[in-house]
Amino acid sequence: LSDVHTAMAAGIVHPQLEHVFIGDFHGEQQEISWVDHGDVSQWFANAPNLDHLRLRGAGIRLGKLEHPKLRRLEVETGGLPEAAVESLAAAKLPELAHMEIWFGRRDYGGTTNIAALRPLFSTKTLPKLEHLGLQNSEMQDQIAIELATSPLLAQVSSVDLSMGTMRAIGAQ
Repeated sequence: LSDVHTAMAAGIVHPQLEHVFIGDFHGEQQEISWVDHGDVSQWFANAPNLDHLRLRGAGIRLGKLEHPKLRRLEVETGGLPEAAVESLAAAKLPELAHMEIWFGRRDYGGTTNIAALRPLFSTKTLPKLEHLGLQNSEMQDQIAIELATSPLLAQVSSVDLSMGTMRAIGAQ
């Protein structure tokens, strides 16, 4: 996996690259929390035609998240650091239509809290976002409550709050 990260950071990718999925493994081979991606922000400049980025692993840092063509972003993790959520809220992704984020648990490095999500719920830098997945979280109730009154909910046509811990208050 580190060879892939190094090659992408160095710009050793085909200039027409459109789809990247790093972390394609099964539970018998690897656990999601065992694969540390680190900072992936340097990849974006080296893949100008990137349309779909899917990351599965842990320790994911998104840094300055800007890309003129990225339409789909999926981050699957057992524990997402708060800094990654801050990057999402500040992201400049004018073509992004589909975003799925798995937050995970504190036991696996998830340091995100609802305060870190609030800027994402009011962002204006994702003008084409249609699908929002905020998944695999211990704070699904808080996410549902905050999202229900957010400007971002009025923009999207579908929301996925699956795989998390939601109680009656969040479902209401």
